[in-house]
Amino acid sequence: MTVVPAAPAATGSSARLVWADRDLRRLNLSLLGSTVGDGAYATALAVYAFAWGGAGALGAYVAAKLALKALALPFLVAAVDRFPRTTVLVALDLARAALVAVVALLVLVDAPPLPVLVTAGVVGLVGAPYRAVSAALTPSLVSSPRALTAANGVGSTVESVAVLAGPALGGLLLAVTSVPVVVALDVLTFVWSAVLVLGVRRTGRLPAASSPPPRRPGGAWSGFGTLWSDPRLRLVAGLACLQTVVAGACAVFTVVVALQLVDLGPPGVGYLTALVGAGAVAGGLVALGRAGRGSLATDFGAGVLLSTVPPLVVGLVPDPVVAVLAFFVLGLGNPLVDVNLLTMVQRTVPAQALGLVFGALQSATRGAIAVGALLVPLLVGALGPGWGLVALVLPVAAATLACWPALRRLDRTLAPPALLGLVRDQALLAGLPPAAQELVATRLHRLDVPAGTHVIEAGQEGDTFYLIASGRLDAVRDSVRLSTMRAGDCFGEIALLRDVPRTATVVAVDDAVLYALDRPDFLQAVGADPETTARADLLVRTRIDR
Repeated sequence: MTVVPAAPAATGSSARLVWADRDLRRLNLSLLGSTVGDGAYATALAVYAFAWGGAGALGAYVAAKLALKALALPFLVAAVDRFPRTTVLVALDLARAALVAVVALLVLVDAPPLPVLVTAGVVGLVGAPYRAVSAALTPSLVSSPRALTAANGVGSTVESVAVLAGPALGGLLLAVTSVPVVVALDVLTFVWSAVLVLGVRRTGRLPAASSPPPRRPGGAWSGFGTLWSDPRLRLVAGLACLQTVVAGACAVFTVVVALQLVDLGPPGVGYLTALVGAGAVAGGLVALGRAGRGSLATDFGAGVLLSTVPPLVVGLVPDPVVAVLAFFVLGLGNPLVDVNLLTMVQRTVPAQALGLVFGALQSATRGAIAVGALLVPLLVGALGPGWGLVALVLPVAAATLACWPALRRLDRTLAPPALLGLVRDQALLAGLPPAAQELVATRLHRLDVPAGTHVIEAGQEGDTFYLIASGRLDAVRDSVRLSTMRAGDCFGEIALLRDVPRTATVVAVDDAVLYALDRPDFLQAVGADPETTARADLLVRTRIDR
């Protein structure tokens, strides 16, 4: 059950893999800027709401905001998922910048608290699809399961650094300026984010005109159906919801600790939240270094368990030093949950369904956070801060331990297929998202072909796509050799993509080893990814024009 700390070399290797890629770098820098602003903004609004109505008002505000997000998320993601994902991210950034400017203006002119908080809630609604769209975008930027985990790990670490810096910055600014100034900072960071995402080149583009865009599953609630129908997803989504109940409780409890239990004052809200970010930076480095360890599910479970310990300690021992340590440990577990959950979903769900599935998952976890935010005032009022938090987190720890054998089995099922390297080395398939690559690798079947064998005949109906693992084969038409193909090449795609008879005969020159993929599996993998569809279409045109 122990998570072994990452070796620095492994962490550095994973980080370099991500930062060397221009699009991933811009995506992470945009996340850094907007999350710093969000952290400062959230700190300012938490202090504003608490000053207005105490812990009850703050809890009600957080719960109402999250409940609205949870209800609206599936519909919002379904509405935007039909558009290129980079375009959606830019539009969401600019819309939030405008709305946050309105919040700053309302606070500046001393408007009543209700319209301020309602407008802030609208900001949350507009931004609700952002993380789902960003998570759905990431797999199209990477080429392997390890790279996908590394990309999620770097993203989580960047977000953790921002969570550390944002609230700390908010606390400092609150000490020397005012709530409107802190809120206005968020406007600038959203503009920063939009400019960086505009420069992302590779994703969100439709395929060439000759290849129609893939159909994405319809219905705002279809993401929930996908989560429920797969036992693996059902397991991790359920545990993630339990963990976010604790996270929602801590969102309110942080303010109670800072302003009542240890008397740190309004800046203390930002400082304690920053300590969660500091722990999350450390946790992100651990998750990043473990990118290739094959323990996604059990690392995820370890993160859930870590999140249950600090609320117990700080509630029972309300001391500033204890609070500092507890909030750091609380942050430590968050990346282990987030990184591994993202990666497991991205490796399990087809690319065209990812947006809706992430929308459903975030809807469920937002609802769970709202439940946690509502439970804290009730449990603390009835049982006190110590036993109230015990009653909240013990069931979460018990459920995670009970699911541990299932998490270990899930690790085994998520091990990369033996033929994944062959798929990744094939130029046509190298750009597929990891989930599609793994699907192809599990569906391939081996063919040992003696020299002189006609693998396919011109004019026959085509129902198979072939990858060459070893040997040489000639493509022949009308007794004329068109090309010689070797290990790493592929053939057979023309008949499958164009629904025409085989256009050439392929003959084994040497003894060869091929791997075959049946037509339905080929079309499911290639047809679902716009960039691969366009690449396949270009390959078809090149071969037909010979």
